[in-house]
Amino acid sequence: MGQQGDTLYCAGVRFDLQAFDAFSQPVTQFGAPFTLTYEDWQWQSAGIGSESSLNLYWNDGGVWTPVLPCDGCSHDTTANRIVAVLDHLTQFALFGEPPSPIYLPLMLR
Repeated sequence: MGQQGDTLYCAGVRFDLQAFDAFSQPVTQFGAPFTLTYEDWQWQSAGIGSESSLNLYWNDGGVWTPVLPCDGCSHDTTANRIVAVLDHLTQFALFGEPPSPIYLPLMLR
């Protein structure tokens, strides 16, 4: 699902942003960044291994492309907040990486 074919889990947050001015014309540029706030239970119940792996992705014609890192963007895991500076509106989703596998040594007697 990621750019390199990585497996990602959705944190249950998907949305489509559209904006229109008073004349019903699409608005595509904004003067302030977007802020996405999420709850811990969303990424935890999705089976995501680490909150720090969360990233906002946008749908680029069927390919989910990560927003972070970018100039002026940030991810505050204490406040559960992702700030993204975007120049377009589209379909977005919050994804994170699955937990790392645990490999236990095989013990023979």
